Amino acid sequence: SRTNVLAEGITDQTGHFEGETGIQLQKIIQWMARVSKNERFRTAGDAYVSYAVKCPDAAACIDEAALACKPLLEKELSAVNPKCVVALGETAALALTGSRDVKGLRGRAHALGGAKLIISHAARDILENAELKKEAWADLELALDEISKAAV
Repeated sequence: SRTNVLAEGITDQTGHFEGETGIQLQKIIQWMARVSKNERFRTAGDAYVSYAVKCPDAAACIDEAALACKPLLEKELSAVNPKCVVALGETAALALTGSRDVKGLRGRAHALGGAKLIISHAARDILENAELKKEAWADLELALDEISKAAV
């Protein structure tokens, strides 16, 4: 089983984020792999990245698309069988919890089937507001703690 990083927003045609947001997402995953004490999460390749919204042309109605994609997301999570899911941003939070309230949901682990769910800020938001970086790193440390507990 892998750590699943559920990125906010919509995949582009290649299935990857591009530009500064993509770079920030890669930095997040690389940092988590580097500081992880879990031998199953030692490289960025040990993370499985997914998207809350599966169709690239849904930007105009992203909330509806996130909720409509939930059954696909649940199947995907079942197949990956992660021990910890890190949901980045409002859209990912909405898809998994029914709420966009990142501020109210972050800072603690939630149950998600047999996995733990950690909600944090979107990579884009971290880039736009440096004050969110400290909160995001705290959330990622919480995720790493949950990954370590699951490995025992």
